[in-house]
Amino acid sequence: MKKFRLLGFVLTLCLCFAIAMPAFAVETDEFGKVMPSDVINMLNGFNTLSKKDINENEPVLNTVLLEPSLDITIPRLNYQNIHMYKPLGNSETDIAVKEELREHGYSDDEIAEMDLGDYLNLSPTWIMSQESIEIAKRLHPELTNVDLNSWTNGDFSAFVKEKIFANNAPTNEQILQFEARNIKQEDMQFLLKNFDSYDNILEQTDEVLKESLESYYQFLYDNLALQASLEQGIEPLYNRDLYVVVESFSGYKYPNDLFLEKVGTHIPKWRYQQQDMVAREFKALYNTSKLPTNYYTTNLYGTLSTSVWGAHEGIDFAYGSSSTEIYNMITGEVKEPYTYHQLRIYDANTDKTYSYLHMSKKNFITGDTISSLNTCVGKQGNEGANSSGVHVHFEVHEGDVKDCSPGNDDKLGSISPYQMHNLPM
Repeated sequence: MKKFRLLGFVLTLCLCFAIAMPAFAVETDEFGKVMPSDVINMLNGFNTLSKKDINENEPVLNTVLLEPSLDITIPRLNYQNIHMYKPLGNSETDIAVKEELREHGYSDDEIAEMDLGDYLNLSPTWIMSQESIEIAKRLHPELTNVDLNSWTNGDFSAFVKEKIFANNAPTNEQILQFEARNIKQEDMQFLLKNFDSYDNILEQTDEVLKESLESYYQFLYDNLALQASLEQGIEPLYNRDLYVVVESFSGYKYPNDLFLEKVGTHIPKWRYQQQDMVAREFKALYNTSKLPTNYYTTNLYGTLSTSVWGAHEGIDFAYGSSSTEIYNMITGEVKEPYTYHQLRIYDANTDKTYSYLHMSKKNFITGDTISSLNTCVGKQGNEGANSSGVHVHFEVHEGDVKDCSPGNDDKLGSISPYQMHNLPM
C-alpha cells in the first residue's frame, strides 16, 4: 500500500503553557484518503489546537470532517475521504477479495501489502464483468440498449446512487425547512432511514433529532477507532465487527449506508449477485413478473439497523400498503410463531426456517402445510415494537428455529437470505 505524507501540527498544554509539539506525519493512501489512526490522532488533539494551528491544518481536517447538524459537538466524519483499514485475513470475504485482486493482475506479494481500504479504492475502477452487465440490465430495463462494456463498477454504482437520490429527494420546501433548523443535507438520508419520511423528520423536535444523530456520529467514530486500533496493531477495547460504507445497492432506498463487513456487500461481484437475489425475492414475495420502477427495500442483511443499533438480520421489503398481499417463496409446514405477527414456515427438505414478520394478516395457522409456491400467505403490516412503517421483514434460520435473532448487536444469528434457490429471474 503506497502512502504519502502531509504535515500537521498538534499543540498540547504543559504546566499551563502552550508548548508546540513536534509535527506528526499524516499518512494518506495513493487515492489521497487519510489513514484512520491519523484521523483519530487529529480529533483527539483538536481541542488543544490554537486558531493558528487549526488554520494550518484546515486542508487535512476538511477532508475528514463534515459540518455537523444542530451544533452537535461529536465529530461528523466524512468516510469518503478516510481509508478503510482492515487487514486481509482468511475469512470468506477476505478470500474473495484476494481472489478478485489476483484476477485483476496483482501478485500474492502485492496483495500481502494491501488491506481492505486498498481493495475498496481499486474495485470501483475495474470494468464490469459480463455477468454483472447482465444483472445490471435485468435490474434496470432503461439500460437494456446502453453499451455497458466500458462501464466500471464505479460507473454503475454512481448510476444507481443518482437514481436513489432522484427517487427519494426532498422537495425544495422541505430543504428550506431543514436548512432553517440547521440540519445538513448529508444527514437527511440517515434521518430518512430512522423516521421513514421527510415530513416525519420535520415533525420531530430538535432534541429528538439531535439524540438520533449523536448516536450515529458516535457509531461512526467508534467504527473508525476500531480501524485505528487494528492499524496500530492494538487489540480493540471492545468487540465490534467492522462496518463498511457501500455507496449504492439496486433496490435499496439509502445510499452510503453501513454494511457489516462479513456479509461481503462491499465486494462488487457479491453485491451484483445480492442485488439480483433481492429483486427475485421481491418479485416472488409480491407475485409480480416485473419489478416496478420505484421498488425498494428499507433494510438489507447486515446493514446498520437504527431501531436497535445493531446488524440487521434479514431483508425489509417495503412496497405497497397494509392491504398489499404477500406470497410464499418456499413451501413447508407452518410452525408456531414466537410473536403474533410472524408467519414461520419450516422446510424439512433444506432444514431451514423462513420467517415473515410485521404481518397485519396471516392466512395460515400452526400445523398447516403450504405445498405450492405463489400462494397468498397474508398481508404485510406495521406490527411490532421495532416497526416504523408498513413492510415485511424476511429472515432465514438454520433448523427448526422458533425465535428470531434480536438484532441489537453486531453479530448475525440468522443465515444469509441471499442463498434462496429456484426463484425465477
